Amino acid sequence: MDPKINIVLVSKLLEKCNCDRNTNIYSLIPFVDKYSLILNNHDKILVNAIDTLAFNKNNYEPLIKEKERIFQIMNQSNAYFSNEVNRIGDDKIEAELSLISGIFFKSFFEPIQFFIPHSSLCSGQWDFWDNIDYLKFKDCLDDNEFKRKFIERIIKNDVWKLNSKLEEFPLIIQKRLIKEKLIGKKLDKNAMIKALIIKMGENAKPAINYEIIDYAIRNIFTNLRVDKYIRIDREIEFLRRLESEVFKEIVKILKE
Repeated sequence: MDPKINIVLVSKLLEKCNCDRNTNIYSLIPFVDKYSLILNNHDKILVNAIDTLAFNKNNYEPLIKEKERIFQIMNQSNAYFSNEVNRIGDDKIEAELSLISGIFFKSFFEPIQFFIPHSSLCSGQWDFWDNIDYLKFKDCLDDNEFKRKFIERIIKNDVWKLNSKLEEFPLIIQKRLIKEKLIGKKLDKNAMIKALIIKMGENAKPAINYEIIDYAIRNIFTNLRVDKYIRIDREIEFLRRLESEVFKEIVKILKE
């Protein structure tokens, strides 16, 4: 996957979770360190990445070597947004959201062993890949015109308007959303992290055992020092819609 596509998608997701876009740079870590593709490694990696990128302490060797390229990609992505990034964010929860969402979007284009060492199964968009000319699709990822079209179209897609209808949810969830006045509001960053982990488990083939997913969720939130129960009704529904819209845009471009 092209890192520019990755960071643009992550930037949009961060905005919809009411996060500062200045944490989008952490989504580029998997392009310089393959170990960051494994959720179990994130706690140590993020501490070092925040020190290196936000505080210039140079604690993270893979990023030190590629720091100039990473900043260049981030700056290029700013052209698609109205506000500039003036500083690198150091909020660990938002950095984790950026990193995990970056891996989620990367899994649209290649399979990823996200749950090692607890499962070696690969997460990816298997059904989508089965229904397209995968080799043509991979070739297009090196084509600048394809990348330009995809970015320009996906950032304007209506999915980012968060206009889910109340009736799309089960009745018991509708009652909660009404009570908490959540319809049309921005998404929750903690809930999005949880939803992304669940989606990565669902997108494995076969699906990851839920005990492994549950352990991964509990472990990541322990590291982030979040101890409340998190509902993901809107966040998981949004991710499923986003997947669908990404696939539609890719198929349209491939047919042109």
